[in-house]
Amino acid sequence: MSSVIRTIIVDDHAIFRAGLVKLLEENQNINIVAEFDSGEKLLPYLIANEVDLVILDISLPKTNGLELLNQIKEKRINTNILVLSMHKVADYCRLALKRGAKGYILKEDAFDQLNQAITSIIEQNKTYISPSITNAAAEEFFATTNSILPEVLTKTEKIILEKIASGLSNKEVSSKMGISVRTVETHRAHILKKLNIKNTAGLVQYAIKNNLIQLHKVSD
Repeated sequence: MSSVIRTIIVDDHAIFRAGLVKLLEENQNINIVAEFDSGEKLLPYLIANEVDLVILDISLPKTNGLELLNQIKEKRINTNILVLSMHKVADYCRLALKRGAKGYILKEDAFDQLNQAITSIIEQNKTYISPSITNAAAEEFFATTNSILPEVLTKTEKIILEKIASGLSNKEVSSKMGISVRTVETHRAHILKKLNIKNTAGLVQYAIKNNLIQLHKVSD
């Protein structure tokens, strides 16, 4: 890795992104090579260019950060990813790390902790987690989670829920299951209604709490 940290910022909030850029530009070791307000252009850019660090928001339009982590991992792209999130819960953090992120930092902590996180990840090759999300809390969360999936869901709905919560898009689920995208969308709508959940983020939380996504220790 070069002494200059080639960095990409992916965040759909222009004002927040501008603030990050201003903060990082004060560090002479960081070169911001690209900014994106969505994830669609990230993967092609990473395939075509060498990048040392991606600062990635989870809540993005169309393709969210968790899905992007899956895609980057599948393509075996060698870059460090620091996830930005507004979600102050252990399950999102553990899932992001399981998918290859080297750090998880809360947006509310970003301007105070960002440089420290980058130093830990790039210079020390360590995982960085916002102090308010501790490994101990994560271990306790998963140790006390023994729920089972309610029988209101059909077998197909359970499979689709698992795949969506694992970060696959409707199109990817359609391809893997051999059914139409429209059918996947219909099942997804039924799942949301049956479980009284509003969005994909809620599905991820629900799937983790009900052991549909098997997570292990951060060191795995």
